[in-house]
Amino acid sequence: MPIVLALLGLACVDDYQQDADGDGVYEGVDCDDHDPAVGLAVPESCDGADNDCDGLVDEGAVCSVVDSADTGDTDTDTDTDTDTDTDTDTQAVSVDPKLVVGATDACLLQGDGELVCWGHGAGSGGYEPDEVAYIDASVHDGGICAIRSDSQVSCWGEKIAIEIDEDLVAIGAQGNSACVSAPDPDRPSQDVVSCYGDAGFISSVNASNYPLTELTLSRDDFCAFWTSGKVGCWGTDVPFPNGDERLDQLVSMAGGDSHFCGVMDDDTVVCWGSGDDHGGAVANAPTDDGLVAVSAGDRFSCALDKFGVAQCWGTDAATTNAPPDPTEVPFTQIASGAVTCAVDRSEKVTCWGQDVFGLLDVPDGFAP
Repeated sequence: MPIVLALLGLACVDDYQQDADGDGVYEGVDCDDHDPAVGLAVPESCDGADNDCDGLVDEGAVCSVVDSADTGDTDTDTDTDTDTDTDTDTQAVSVDPKLVVGATDACLLQGDGELVCWGHGAGSGGYEPDEVAYIDASVHDGGICAIRSDSQVSCWGEKIAIEIDEDLVAIGAQGNSACVSAPDPDRPSQDVVSCYGDAGFISSVNASNYPLTELTLSRDDFCAFWTSGKVGCWGTDVPFPNGDERLDQLVSMAGGDSHFCGVMDDDTVVCWGSGDDHGGAVANAPTDDGLVAVSAGDRFSCALDKFGVAQCWGTDAATTNAPPDPTEVPFTQIASGAVTCAVDRSEKVTCWGQDVFGLLDVPDGFAP
């Protein structure tokens, strides 16, 4: 469940003293401060409106459309013709935009399903995503894997041997491994998470009694969001035991090299990880509230507040990973790996940090 923060601009807090609809977002940032049913935490529905206040309409909702160029389809008509056309263009692809950054590559999944990538090999004469629509994407060391709109997976670069190739709903990757979720063949209402490395299958777990919507990985562990809103984690780097009510207070999460960070439902951040090699990414997490999105990198983490201001902590967070001037760049999403990148509501991407593998070289048309 990617969290997208809608921002109409930045100003001092004193300029936004009004919160007419009582949803916790000030007038001037809330896109409709007179309607509590429209706001940052409202799920998008297929109604032609911007329900979640992110500047995009109907993203994440699958909307039925009619292909005016295909008049032979018999999908909805009641005549007796024998047209067996099985094309899939009667479903418009609309997804939540998603930004992913790893150790070697970065990608932006746009609202219309187009995937643009850059970094080690991607977009520089090396591997390029196919020109099809995608519904989820991930990056791992040296490569990219993404789920297409037909629920199958494509990988580029240093490929991970994902053996399941149908009915996929979510993917996450970190290091040299990737995990995918798909319905259990014996219990379709439940999802099975299967993890793979460059040598093939690693392990699988029946993750929930509900379908999953998002997977988040560190190098040794993974966490999952369910459609019910609940969260489960497996491995050693888990914040709370499964079943602990605090897990259900997480509203978004990010996995780094050896740690996780998450945003709680009170707009505070919690970070966790095993061992001590986090570079302050765990111990130095901010204690203030008003934070709505978080990212986890190699040995640092970053967060966005509800005005789109970024802050980072951990190794080199104040120098090579210092965010740009927030008065000029109101961000809506943030992601970290070897560097940090953030996207604004117009899908322009800004990256900062120590330039490795060309990760700071955002493709033309997507840089501010």
